[in-house]
Amino acid sequence: MVAVIEVFENLENPDPNYAQMYRRFGYPNKVEPWETLAAKSPQPCRLLDLGCGTGYISIPLVRLGYKVIGVDADPQMLKIAKEVCPNFETVNCQIKDLDLKEKFDGVLISSPILNICSETERYKILEKAAAHLKTGGWLGIELFNPAWLKKGESFHSSLQKISCYLVDTDDLVWYGEIRYCFKDVHYLQRLTIRGFEEEWLKSYLKQWNLNLSDKFPINQMQNVYVSILV
Repeated sequence: MVAVIEVFENLENPDPNYAQMYRRFGYPNKVEPWETLAAKSPQPCRLLDLGCGTGYISIPLVRLGYKVIGVDADPQMLKIAKEVCPNFETVNCQIKDLDLKEKFDGVLISSPILNICSETERYKILEKAAAHLKTGGWLGIELFNPAWLKKGESFHSSLQKISCYLVDTDDLVWYGEIRYCFKDVHYLQRLTIRGFEEEWLKSYLKQWNLNLSDKFPINQMQNVYVSILV
């Protein structure tokens, strides 16, 4: 029987098993739509990845020659990223506390953290993203696809098995379980997923003069929404 390790995302007291799970993912050869967005930016562009983890998205971009700063609250995640790519610049802090006094051509929120944080935290993350973005720059946000969530269908890939169950119809809140299936061990993550409809996103973004400009499906489960600071 394969061992199951439950992992927790905790900004105040990071779970070492969570970082070790991410270490196993390795790094993809291509990271779309992030490569396309970076290529369309004024060159040489400078990018900021909020919640970068082990650099799953950022490190492939660094290897392509882009300048990327990765921000994460988990020092163990960042330690792994630096071991893999020593010239990847990282900042260990919570996003709500970030103040780099620098503007970037593109800001990535390259994991669906906005779906699993509270509404107050969601506001602070977007506020910090906008504060670090140049006029005319782009903000890319990964979110769970609300259409997929509403169907309540399980998602299966070669690595992941994801199930979500609607628990609050009025506020669109789901209970979710994600199982990451490696040959020797399975990691289990339990989480609360808060729906974020496209119209809600537009309303949020307008507060910082961000206009939603594009949407890129990653798979049936996730989309990347792109907005421009005007």
